[in-house]
Amino acid sequence: MHPIADRRRVYLACRAIFAGDKAQLRRPKKVREEIEKRPWALGSLNRDLGIEKVVEILRDLLERRVFESELRAKVEFPDLFHSSPGQEAQHEASEIDAAKSTAEALEEIASADCADAESEDGFGDQATPRRGAMLPSLYPTFIPYKAQHLILNEAQRMLEESCFEFVERWTPAVLEEQGLDCASAIELTKWTRLLAKIANKMPQGAFNLGVAPLTEVLFATNKLRHSAVHRLSTTARGIHDLLKSATALALALNDHRRAGQLEEMCYELDSKIKAMELNKNVLENSAKVGLEEIQRRREELDRMETEMMANIVREDRENKSLIGALLEDSVGRILEGDTVMEDEAGEQNEDSEKEKRLSKLSPCFVAHASTQVSEIIYNASKGSKYFNREEVKDKILTQKIEQILDKRRRLEKLDLTREVRAADQLVAQLELTRDLSQYIVHVDCDAFYAAVEQLDRPELKDLPFAVGGGVLTTCNYVARKYGCRSGMAGFVAKKLCPELLLLPLNFDKYTSKAQEVRAVLAQYDPRFESASIDEAYLNITTYCAEHDMAPERVVQQMREEIHEATNITVSAGIAANAKLAKICSNIEKPNGQYALPNDRNAVMTFMRDLPTRKINGIGRVLERELQEIGIKTCGDIYPHRQFLRQLFGDKTYEFLIMCHLGLGRTEVQPAEEYERKSVGTESTFQESESTQLRAKLRWTAEELEKDMRRAECKGRTLVLKVKLHTYEVLTRQVVTPRAICAADDLYNYALPILTKLEQEIPGMKLRLMGLRCTHLISTKKPDARAFFGLKSWGTAANVDGSAGMGKGEGIVSLNERHDGDDGHDFTSTGTGMQPAPEDDSYRHHGKEIVPNPKREAPTQEPEEWWNCPICGRPQATDERLFNTHIDLCLSRQTIRDAVQLDNVHRSGSAPDTPAPKRLKTGGEKKRGRMSTPTDPKQKKLYFG
Repeated sequence: MHPIADRRRVYLACRAIFAGDKAQLRRPKKVREEIEKRPWALGSLNRDLGIEKVVEILRDLLERRVFESELRAKVEFPDLFHSSPGQEAQHEASEIDAAKSTAEALEEIASADCADAESEDGFGDQATPRRGAMLPSLYPTFIPYKAQHLILNEAQRMLEESCFEFVERWTPAVLEEQGLDCASAIELTKWTRLLAKIANKMPQGAFNLGVAPLTEVLFATNKLRHSAVHRLSTTARGIHDLLKSATALALALNDHRRAGQLEEMCYELDSKIKAMELNKNVLENSAKVGLEEIQRRREELDRMETEMMANIVREDRENKSLIGALLEDSVGRILEGDTVMEDEAGEQNEDSEKEKRLSKLSPCFVAHASTQVSEIIYNASKGSKYFNREEVKDKILTQKIEQILDKRRRLEKLDLTREVRAADQLVAQLELTRDLSQYIVHVDCDAFYAAVEQLDRPELKDLPFAVGGGVLTTCNYVARKYGCRSGMAGFVAKKLCPELLLLPLNFDKYTSKAQEVRAVLAQYDPRFESASIDEAYLNITTYCAEHDMAPERVVQQMREEIHEATNITVSAGIAANAKLAKICSNIEKPNGQYALPNDRNAVMTFMRDLPTRKINGIGRVLERELQEIGIKTCGDIYPHRQFLRQLFGDKTYEFLIMCHLGLGRTEVQPAEEYERKSVGTESTFQESESTQLRAKLRWTAEELEKDMRRAECKGRTLVLKVKLHTYEVLTRQVVTPRAICAADDLYNYALPILTKLEQEIPGMKLRLMGLRCTHLISTKKPDARAFFGLKSWGTAANVDGSAGMGKGEGIVSLNERHDGDDGHDFTSTGTGMQPAPEDDSYRHHGKEIVPNPKREAPTQEPEEWWNCPICGRPQATDERLFNTHIDLCLSRQTIRDAVQLDNVHRSGSAPDTPAPKRLKTGGEKKRGRMSTPTDPKQKKLYFG
């Protein structure tokens, strides 16, 4: 490769000669002839470089088509197009529009090659095939202006200081003569002119010059000063070249310290440029894969093309912002050097230690809490058994995160193009499932338990109070100003708010009020889904269509009716699916509503800046794992899509992609229609010794029996759950030989498990115990009349909302055969699964599954039935159907009579006098099977 100075000189001398058709010359002989024709213009060039070298340089430039396109020339020789500061500012400002990019120039050259090839092959007259979609140009590479301005200003300041120190060291009289007392007394260009003026007076070793002459080194930095002062937007490569010229000047002035800093800044910038180029390559490859997919399904996914273009440009802008922030940090670190004081480092260590301490707390403790509140919580919890257990869990999580980061570092070294393609295909498949036609609403009562208590005690309105004892179930909004939250320990809440009042739970009161709320919800969606005692999902699409109302107006009306009927407020979220509606209901709390438009662009914009913790299903552990790999918002998921499946598995990978797209379920159905997998109960208590555990187990078994009687099921697997006094949770299970639900059976099968735990852990102390049954079997009585195709007698009775498992229920019926049931008849024993009577001692927990209230329907008269005179079965009161049934019964009777008459004729006996039955005598012995007289009605029919 020839030096750039020689190539530039040849281009300037020959660009007028090789313009137009001459730019197509390639053969050395033709190029040599053109040079020899103009000795008066190129004589000095041939003498200095030699004609052979000139021809060789020209051939290279011609092959690269530099003479054909000014765009290519600007890419090849960018410094030739900045003749003056004014022109330089104008050219720099219009660089994107005028020069476009390296990629566009290369594309122009490639298109010209293709056109030449087509014309040479004789195919120029054929129709040009349709070009695919053009990718948006991501070139030239620019860094954010803030980082650019910082780099250029600091480089200019460093060179001014270097020039000042050089003149002060070698010619201090010049400084005194001109009155220059500091580096900033004059600008950089005047310093370089001063150095050029006094260069001849310097001793031999004053300048450390290399190949380039001193004047070129000095004035190469003028462009740096103009770019910094006039705030010219410069490409990343342009800034890199300016730093190189600044480094050369610092070395020429023997300022090795500043030259090292400038060189390191240049290295950091170069690495960031490579990173931006890699990002651009990944984006372009991803775009090509996406365009291929869109081309195959152009009719269905034509809209995705333009959206993808916009995403590429946005992601490139975000990548540049990230690189700019990293670059600013690197420059700051380089300039600071070793000047960071030890006290500042101590403060940083203290802050990081504080953050590490607070991160160990339960998320419900520190959510939305200020630093002061978090400190109080930390000090109150420090040293407790729960805190120690959380420290152990935090260490385990830290080790897991280190493994994830190590795995990611290994993945970054691999070619993940296949993973990117698979992720894009999954995105396209999931996009096809997007349903924007539904209006799903999530309704959540505001501080429900506290609001119900406040109805009975209005004097508590302006006082901080909470409901619960050891753990707060909820608290009013006055207490929340002090930092109190649901799930917080009572003693911690007292530390935050000493005036906090603690009220006992009253589930009967809460359940009654919840039924009043549900009665209003049923008027808008009879098949609404109760998520808990104080929240529900509704699909109001049908209601909006029937009443010709907007979703926002419908929800506002529903909230007003709830407040009027119950005197409590609710918040609501309206969106295209349940996941988004759940998120939206928390935005305008309390007593507000938020509607997310059913538009894909609006959904994607909403999810882009949404923190991952806001998603239902992402907890503290997954949130921290995602943050460590750079995913803080749902918009960060897509750039990291190539790593997700390898790091978190298929299910989490698909879940996160759906979160990025804002997809969720749109089916809303009553809670009792969902497949029930298990029935269980558990309770927390003070630390109990081993002597009290059996009584706790007996009580837990009795509570579970009540729950299972209400659920009308039995279980084949029994699970025992205990929490030690150290907050360590253990679970053990046993498969029973038959399905059980009675308290005695539950206790007898759980007792050996508890005994074994006591042997494994001597002196075991518990603070929680629970039992759960899985592999459930339904004990509901089948409807015999429905089995024979008759209308059920209890149909009218079921209208009022009698409980039923509904369609899709996963509980197995008792009519089916199960291995290990040993033929036991569950309904014949004293512990049969008959519906349990209402028991006031039943322990409520707020998550009971209750049937939805029905809409008020006009009372109907009891349905009339007609009994068939032939078979006696009741039939519907329809004359045509009733006559058809009678004809069928008569035809059956005629066949029976004909069969009987035929049998009598064959046996030779008179049909009028049937044979008398034979009476058994006591002396007869029964041998084998008794023979019974043949019933003529059971005679087999033979046809043909």
